Amino acid sequence: MQKEERVLFPYIVGMERARREGRPVTPPPFLTAKNHFLYPDLEADRVLLEHLRAGDYDTWRDLPLERLEASGQHEVLNWVCLAGAMAELGAKMELVDWVETWIFNAPKCQAIFR
Repeated sequence: MQKEERVLFPYIVGMERARREGRPVTPPPFLTAKNHFLYPDLEADRVLLEHLRAGDYDTWRDLPLERLEASGQHEVLNWVCLAGAMAELGAKMELVDWVETWIFNAPKCQAIFR
């Protein structure tokens, strides 16, 4: 319950405050509603990893923001920039390590591009 107390509950309070004040609600910067904000969308992360491994940078370029937000993949926005740069350089990814997690907001990936 510690994670919920530190992360989820304060977000819900802020969401309710924004609703009362007529302000837009900021999308949560963590996890995904589809998994009740309990764990990341690992399947969506695995799909994106496979596109990186295959050098399929067009898929990364064409990712709709709504899809990333729906999967709680806000961190992936940084990787979209990386994928664009690697596409321009013609570099391919070599996976060094991939660690899936059920408690943090995304798996951790370490890669080298050559």
